[in-house]
Amino acid sequence: MRVDGLVLAGTMPVTDAIRDAARRVPTVIAGMRDLVLPTVDLVAEDDAAGARLAVEHLVDLGHERIAHIAGPDAEVFRQRRAGYGEAMRAAGLGEHIRVVTADMTEDAGLDCGATLFASDPPTAVFTVNDLVCAGAMAAASDAGLSVPDDVSFVGFDDSSIARMRWVGLTSVDIQPHTVGSVTADFLVDRIAQPDRAAREHLVEPRLAVRTSSASARHSSRWR
Repeated sequence: MRVDGLVLAGTMPVTDAIRDAARRVPTVIAGMRDLVLPTVDLVAEDDAAGARLAVEHLVDLGHERIAHIAGPDAEVFRQRRAGYGEAMRAAGLGEHIRVVTADMTEDAGLDCGATLFASDPPTAVFTVNDLVCAGAMAAASDAGLSVPDDVSFVGFDDSSIARMRWVGLTSVDIQPHTVGSVTADFLVDRIAQPDRAAREHLVEPRLAVRTSSASARHSSRWR
């Protein structure tokens, strides 16, 4: 299509075709963290910082047994998992670190939630994205647990799912408008100077607090 520039948005497999295109056409990555080339710029949310926000919010609510449903093997999801672990250890909760891994689907969230709530359930769950969180919340309901009275949830992405009133999901807002705006500015610069050294810009996330997270219940149920 003879384009002047290319944006690689979101997570995707890094194929030889993508690498070749990024070498030939001025390219900026928006969100993905698995392709590194000397003249390809990166604009992304700070995934580790977002995960720390989520855990710190739950810790502030009095939660200690905070589990994480992690994503598959991609750098953005590794960053979220690392941020979870860092925040747990910083809060003195390293012994309560508990991670299960899911595909990025509601069904995977349901299965992982069922595993978490089958025995020794956590009082809070932080998930790799909102869709997985919706499945995990359904698993909590299937286990007879009330959200947020028995278990709190925090998702990631602040998607339309989180903003639905009947869901009311507390979620990490990755500031997609800002990511897109900075990406566009970077691409204009990259087209003007295609051989310039690569730049990286991480956008600071925010936490959108809704009704899925509440103070921990320190009852015998959780002992």
